[in-house]
Amino acid sequence: AAPAPAPVAAPSLPPSAEAQVMTSLAEAEAMTAAALAAALAFVDPGAMPEYEYLVDNSRLQAKTKGLRCRQTMNVEDRHPTAAVEWGSTIHGADLGGGWFRLSNGMFLPTSVNGVVVLLPPLQKRQLLQQQQQEQQQQQQQPQH
Repeated sequence: AAPAPAPVAAPSLPPSAEAQVMTSLAEAEAMTAAALAAALAFVDPGAMPEYEYLVDNSRLQAKTKGLRCRQTMNVEDRHPTAAVEWGSTIHGADLGGGWFRLSNGMFLPTSVNGVVVLLPPLQKRQLLQQQQQEQQQQQQQPQH
């Protein structure tokens, strides 16, 4: 029998090449997450649990009436007319990767310009409680 070949030590990479490899891995992970979210978008909506979310403009302070729906999970693929009003409650599934699928099959980004605009139930309750407290404080202030 032939002798087994001697093990070869793995070459070490220079720091710049190692950084490129790490960047490539991070990009591959991001693409994988995007592909997973895209695959989830085509899952039967009835098979995914639906939750109630609040469409919140308190932090973004957009001058629009609402948030435009998307036909696909592409920020630029705005539906020509479909939108949800700020302050409204929507039903659907959080797909991850920054996307929410409405029960009608349309999509919404969960954040705009880095600001979260769709609040899940717990955050929705906290925001509503905060708004109620602020209203109560305003009502308790003496009138001049």
